[in-house]
Amino acid sequence: MKSNESSSTICSRARTGSFVRQEHWTTESPLSFAIQVLIPFLICGFGNLGAGLLLDMVQYWPIFMAMNELIILVPALMGLKGNLEMTLASRLSTAANCGLIDDFKEVWSITKGNLALLQCQSTVVAFLASIFAIINDFVEEKTIKKDHVFLLATSSVMTANIASISLSSFMIIFVVLCRKFKINPDNVATPIASSLGDVTTVALLAYISSFLMTWINDNVWTSSAILLFFLIITPLTAKYAFVNKYTKRIVCYGWLPIIIAMVISSFAGVVLNKALKTFSQIASFQLVINGNLVAIQASRISTFLHQRLSCGDLPIDDEKVCILPCRAICTCGPHARVAQILFLMAVPSHLLYVYVMLVLTLLYFSRILVFWIWKRKSDPDDCAIPLLTATGDISGVLLLTLGFNIMRNLNDPIVK
Repeated sequence: MKSNESSSTICSRARTGSFVRQEHWTTESPLSFAIQVLIPFLICGFGNLGAGLLLDMVQYWPIFMAMNELIILVPALMGLKGNLEMTLASRLSTAANCGLIDDFKEVWSITKGNLALLQCQSTVVAFLASIFAIINDFVEEKTIKKDHVFLLATSSVMTANIASISLSSFMIIFVVLCRKFKINPDNVATPIASSLGDVTTVALLAYISSFLMTWINDNVWTSSAILLFFLIITPLTAKYAFVNKYTKRIVCYGWLPIIIAMVISSFAGVVLNKALKTFSQIASFQLVINGNLVAIQASRISTFLHQRLSCGDLPIDDEKVCILPCRAICTCGPHARVAQILFLMAVPSHLLYVYVMLVLTLLYFSRILVFWIWKRKSDPDDCAIPLLTATGDISGVLLLTLGFNIMRNLNDPIVK
């Protein structure tokens, strides 16, 4: 591999010709895929359920009762951590399946670059998410509480940074171990990243914000100093990620998808905050209904394209970006088979209306989105998952709220 290579993705390696293509790739049988993805899928379900139960518990803590902005911040931060960790898992899975993490020096370079990148992205997007929550609170309350502003921003940035360093390190080790034990990381890494990101984010946000409120109280200068520290080190991590050949491209072009996803997830937080005022039970379900399942499909399609084609080129037998839903899901092609298995796995963990309306729609949308991003010579590993999961998050919240309203109109005693 050329030492002056400036790209951060397998896509650019394909363009420079430094990646040696093979004519025949080992394909998985549907049974092998189902076995590999089943356990991580169940873990992801338990993790999401645990995060939902945790959110249901902490919403009554003094800090959450005093600061409604925290509820708005929860989906945005969870979406941020989930998106960053899942895009990392997707990039690493692509690298693993292309044989680029078999050398220790390459793994170490990938690790350093991605840790710096995720610290930078976490700080910036978490800070923007806190600003969005503050603005929304100002629109509703017509006033800004100075102590809330710094406490919210500090809690958001601290949560994102602590979660980033711990989860990113774990995911890098996890993908390397998957490669060692002949497990396809595309099948297992993204759901694990999603599950850990949800639980970790809710727990850290609750405890960090409570700790800051108890320790700092009304001392705005202390929270300002903590926030300033993280903001100061952000340009340093950005510079380090920029000079790393594996992350340089993402530093330049990888911001728009995660910022768009953050905005979408923040609107999901606004909907959740309003829904909680009417249906307190909805917090337990919100994290179970999300778009994380479709990340497996997006990651696998991205790896498929990276292994066989250069950015901008589509398969000869599959050149259309937009295709009919039946062709995307009901045929015998490799992507359709994966979609069918993921679709069936959603049955025990989703309500019927979500199963039909959300999961199927997202699986179809993932195929179109990944092909569209690839055709525009961008890397789906960095762009597709944030947009898909954010769409799933806000769709899940809206559908849950609709379902609870229907139950209330039917005088269901469970809905109070």
